[in-house]
Amino acid sequence: MVIDIIKATHQWNTTEGFIADGLICPESYKKSNFKIAVLLGESYGYDECGVTDIERQVSNDILGVHNYKVKTPRKVSALVSLIFESLQKKELLTREQLPRLFLGDSANLSRLCEYIKNIAWINVKKASRHYGTRQNPSEIYRNAKRNEEVLKLQVQSIDPDLMIVCSAPVFNSLFDMKLLGENIQSGKKCKVQVNTSGKYMIELSHPSYCKDWGYDGLYQIYKAIVTGVRPELR
Repeated sequence: MVIDIIKATHQWNTTEGFIADGLICPESYKKSNFKIAVLLGESYGYDECGVTDIERQVSNDILGVHNYKVKTPRKVSALVSLIFESLQKKELLTREQLPRLFLGDSANLSRLCEYIKNIAWINVKKASRHYGTRQNPSEIYRNAKRNEEVLKLQVQSIDPDLMIVCSAPVFNSLFDMKLLGENIQSGKKCKVQVNTSGKYMIELSHPSYCKDWGYDGLYQIYKAIVTGVRPELR
């Protein structure tokens, strides 16, 4: 249904190719005791006249985690690996215990890929950007509003326990469309909020923003999420 709606509203077979996002590995997501969805602006470099199925990447390099030049998937997978490990072990790592998750050795990359398979990955702008990686906030917001029907369907069907919303235009569009749930407030970046359905949400900067997403920043984000979800671990 999601793909059909996107095809009906985009020139997908001429100029607007897209990645069919959502669950990276449905079986892993279903088995997870704590379901996470990461919401971002857009994808880059996918076929400009076709559809790329996100599930096909499980047997390859998931979303570019292995590509050192592609920062966002590695940063996101590093974060979710820490979240899952802490919730499973019921303990909070200290800053000194934080492993070097951005390294490119095979053991670390395999570890990150295993964890990222457990999440949902949603871009609010469905058409792929064919060149350049700099976000255009107004373009992101406008396209998110354009995709309101499909985004609502994705969020409702995926039904995550935690939504990690990356970048202001993504948060603002979802907030204005009321897709984050009731009782969510703007202006609370890096703070976990709970909507009236008992679902958690946090707004973060885009993972390409090095000031917030270096090792120190990663630890602060991880700590805010884990203690926001499990206050007893503070």
